[in-house]
Amino acid sequence: MFYLQIAIILFNGLLFAEIPQQVPNPRATLDNWVTDLTGTLSAEEISQINAIISTMESQTSVEMAVVIIRQTDGRSVKEFATDLFNLWGVGKGSNDNGVLVLLSMGDWRIEVETGYGAEGVLPDGRVGQILDDVVIPRFRDGDFGRGLVDGVREMSRVLMRDPDDVRGFAESSRTREFSLFPWLLMLSIGLVIVFVILRKRIERCPSCKQKMRLLSPEQEKPYLSADQQFEEEIGSIDYRVWHCDDCQTVTVKRKFMGGFSNCPKCKHRTLRLRTYVLQEPSYTREGTREIEQKCVFPGCGHQERKQSRIPKRVRQPKPTIWVGGPTSGRSGGFGSGGFGGGGGFSGGSFGGGSSGGGGAGRSF
Repeated sequence: MFYLQIAIILFNGLLFAEIPQQVPNPRATLDNWVTDLTGTLSAEEISQINAIISTMESQTSVEMAVVIIRQTDGRSVKEFATDLFNLWGVGKGSNDNGVLVLLSMGDWRIEVETGYGAEGVLPDGRVGQILDDVVIPRFRDGDFGRGLVDGVREMSRVLMRDPDDVRGFAESSRTREFSLFPWLLMLSIGLVIVFVILRKRIERCPSCKQKMRLLSPEQEKPYLSADQQFEEEIGSIDYRVWHCDDCQTVTVKRKFMGGFSNCPKCKHRTLRLRTYVLQEPSYTREGTREIEQKCVFPGCGHQERKQSRIPKRVRQPKPTIWVGGPTSGRSGGFGSGGFGGGGGFSGGSFGGGSSGGGGAGRSF
């Protein structure tokens, strides 16, 4: 029976897993910017997102795609986002000013992928800030639609501040890529060295101003409470302990990690959110999901449950499938050719842009 249960779980995972080539291109199907394969968004929310992106595209030429999938096919959500971005060619080919927002419900993660032209105006740090301040709090309340609408609105607002910057950044970036390749190689090596140095950077003692020593995970345990050690164990907070060998002063610093929030009862960062689908939505009726907030700290017991609706699924016309043919690879945008060996879609098109590898992602 145990092995049968495992087999069922694995089968369901494969059944609902997506691959980039099977995700309908919204420009090729409905000439819009949103593909929702889960029924998470209502028709009104899809309309709002389309309106925001269309306004931004008309003023800046930036293209943004918003995609919601059940889960990836085993690759990381970041890898999936990069592959899908390049498969569709999001952004204008001359500027690489595309943005892809990918939400994978089964992986509990959102990724924002940016092209070179968008990255100059919407840098990785700004994307991360928008996710932390605007998107993730809505997600943890179970309001995925509002989180995406507000997140897209905020990113569009940033990108529309200076349209000329968005258009011109990518061209200058590509020119520098080839002329500065040797320097970029040395810079990459230097960054690795800097990373090691920063991890072991000098911390001055607040008492005697002498250098402090960063303790190893084993050495720091005596200086952390049982509560702090538990937070480190579950990965909600990364504690770093600095010790002064001259005056024995100890400084504890912390870095919040993803996946948890503060429990309103015990005040530890041990509150985990889980969403369970009680009834799948269909094209004729709404679904129901239960949102559970549960503190995993031993002895706390705080738990909240609430139910929310899942909007009806929205029918999207099936894209045309290339059944073989002489073309292979993408050329001049998504609609200009098939994907070799009989995979891919035809129809409308993004502008033929490519990913610059930038962006940010968060688990929730």
